[in-house]
Order: sequence, then C-alpha cells, then structure tokens
Amino acid sequence: MDPLSPAPPRPAYFDPALGAWVLSRYADIIAALHEPALRQETAPGRASEEPPDVRAKLLEALSSTKLKQWQQA
Repeated sequence: MDPLSPAPPRPAYFDPALGAWVLSRYADIIAALHEPALRQETAPGRASEEPPDVRAKLLEALSSTKLKQWQQA
C-alpha cells in the first residue's frame, strides 16, 4: 500500500487515544449527522440551542431607521 494513499473506509470505531469515534464511511457519517443524540452540547447535559435566525437579525440591524442614522452621521 502506498503510504500517501488514504486508508480505505472501515466501520465506525472508538479511538481511545483521540477520545472520539472515527467515521470514514459515507453511510456512517450521514447516519451520525442525522442522529439527534449526537448534537453538539454547549454545557454539560444541555443540548445546543437552535441556530439564530440570521435573516431576522440582519433585517433588524439594517432597518431603514438605522440606515438613515448612519447616513446622517
């Protein structure tokens, strides 16, 4: 095997040195991304919150009133 070639995909396994699961097969990665139990946590025992509504925040930040204030400054 060529040392520069990527390793062939293999079933998911836990690597104790990394302290993490290693996923190399497409099917395993897709399954993990769709698994609610694997959501990133922000604090112990508390699941991360839903992503902020970026569009609403941009509309608020760029309201016509605020744009006029910036133009007058």
